[in-house]
Amino acid sequence: MANEILFVGCDFNTVLTRRCGKKTKLFKLFAHPNGLDHARFGQTVAKKICPKAVSRNYMKRVIRHLFRQHATELKGLDVVLMHQTPFNTNNYKDVVSEFEYLIQAIQSCRDFSKF
Repeated sequence: MANEILFVGCDFNTVLTRRCGKKTKLFKLFAHPNGLDHARFGQTVAKKICPKAVSRNYMKRVIRHLFRQHATELKGLDVVLMHQTPFNTNNYKDVVSEFEYLIQAIQSCRDFSKF
């Protein structure tokens, strides 16, 4: 799992500057081909969006779980997810449906001709 996480700022910047992505009410998701046989994932939750650390950590934990479930669909991509609005256990189904929608939407980012 350690090599599946984007830690380095330049990796984040590479994905974000390419701007191949999609936006929903809860998330912005960006992707860029990484040339590897696995997906790498990073996410950001701003304190401005969600001031409480407990809530931010819950949000990140839920999304990491969803990423692990869909890692095979994202094979060969670096993915960065930016949280737009906070969520909690009450709207978990909305989170799952939006995440799955975004996963399907960014499949077009595999096309190297866009970069």
